[in-house]
Amino acid sequence: AALGEIGGDASLVAIAKAFKSETALLARIEMIAAFGRFRDRRAVAPLAALLASAKSTNIRRRAAIALGQGRHPAATQALAEAVERPQNQSFTGDLVDAIGRTGGPGAAPPLTALMGRSRDPLLRIRITIALGSITDGDASKLLIKLLDDPRPPIRFHAIRGLATSGNKTA
Repeated sequence: AALGEIGGDASLVAIAKAFKSETALLARIEMIAAFGRFRDRRAVAPLAALLASAKSTNIRRRAAIALGQGRHPAATQALAEAVERPQNQSFTGDLVDAIGRTGGPGAAPPLTALMGRSRDPLLRIRITIALGSITDGDASKLLIKLLDDPRPPIRFHAIRGLATSGNKTA
C-alpha cells in the first residue's frame, strides 16, 4: 500500500508483479487500492481487467472503487461496461460512484441509461450525485430533467449538481 503513496514507475511495476503472484485476498485488495492511488493511466488497464474478469465480486468491487479513486478519464469505459452487466445493488452503486469520480468523456450516457432502468430510490440518488460530478452537457441535460422528479432528494441533488457543474447554460 505504501508503494501506491510513493508512486513512480518502479512502484507501479512492483505492485503489478506482486499482484500476479499473490493469492491472499486481503493482500490483493491492498494492492488494488494502491493501484488506485497512482492516478496514472497505466494503472487503468490492470484494474479494468480485474473489473471485467475477476471471479470474486469483492475483487471486482475493489477494482471499481480504485478506478474511481484514480480519477482518470480513461477508466470511464471499463466502468460503463461493468454497469451494463447485472450486479447487486450495492456493487452497482459503487460503479455509479466511480463513474462520477472519473467524470470522463462518455460518463453521462451509462448513468442516464441506468437512471431510466432503475426504480431503486437510493441508487437513483447515487446516480444523481454522480451526474452532478460530471461537467459535460449530457449530465446537465438529465439533471435539468430531474428538477421535476417527485422525490425531494433527487431534486435536491440535481440542483446541487447543476450549481457545481460549471455549465453556464444550466
